[in-house]
Amino acid sequence: MIKYVQCLRRHPDLSPADFRRHWEEYKLLWQRLARQVAAERVSFSTTLAVEANDRIVMERGTEEPFDGLVETWAHDASELEQRLASPAMRELGLEIFSKQHEFLDLGRCCFFFCADD
Repeated sequence: MIKYVQCLRRHPDLSPADFRRHWEEYKLLWQRLARQVAAERVSFSTTLAVEANDRIVMERGTEEPFDGLVETWAHDASELEQRLASPAMRELGLEIFSKQHEFLDLGRCCFFFCADD
């Protein structure tokens, strides 16, 4: 099983509330993509605004938490790549990319494939 992970940070000009509004729209777009590529599973998580997170950052000297996390599972990387290359997917991909530019600080986000062990 492979997983495509998105660790997302909001644009610095956006409040957490504005991020959440964009997040809901982004989730709908990503769910469409996941259905079209026959993803096994998609998970969306947002960071809690709790003191424990602030304490972890201060005590360990880490970066601030990501605002959102998207995990998309698939069985076969080559089949996923083929489906993503279709004309319909390219159009949806451009829509997703445009949405990312609206609300994310892309230079502080990360996107990667990994495998579940």
